[in-house]
Amino acid sequence: PDCHVELPRELAAPAREQGLAVDSPEKVRAPAGPPRAREGHRTVLVVDSDPLNRRLAANALKACEYRVLEASAKDAAIDILQGQCVDLALIAIDQTGTDGCNLAGEVLQDPAARGVCLVALAGSGITDPDQVRKFGFEGLIAKPVQINRLPQQVREYLERKENVA
Repeated sequence: PDCHVELPRELAAPAREQGLAVDSPEKVRAPAGPPRAREGHRTVLVVDSDPLNRRLAANALKACEYRVLEASAKDAAIDILQGQCVDLALIAIDQTGTDGCNLAGEVLQDPAARGVCLVALAGSGITDPDQVRKFGFEGLIAKPVQINRLPQQVREYLERKENVA
């Protein structure tokens, strides 16, 4: 079954202005829900300094029964990763990749965050997955994020990570 992302009206217009894929102000269709963790739902951390992008991604994932945590900066993300069990972290990186790549490096060094699947949310300057893999990311999701596809993309990364482990 499909899940539906209820998009608040105040987010629909700004999302379209930023080039995000929004089908209608009220509903965005997304693929079937995520795989279940043994003790409950999968947890995704969304790290993005842009509150609109962060909220859109969080709403899309929550609608498909992911547990979503949000951080606007590297330090907040590290605090969350050290105190919460996170399955996957979506980390926005800019054209230089500096802050997001630094965060990925810190996550890889932190024993408390081992096993977290790292996926880059990359702008137009970064299109090759190999560009982000060298920093420890499993791959990338290109911006602007297609909100209706995001839950499926997250599920695919989680399934790949499980099949490797």
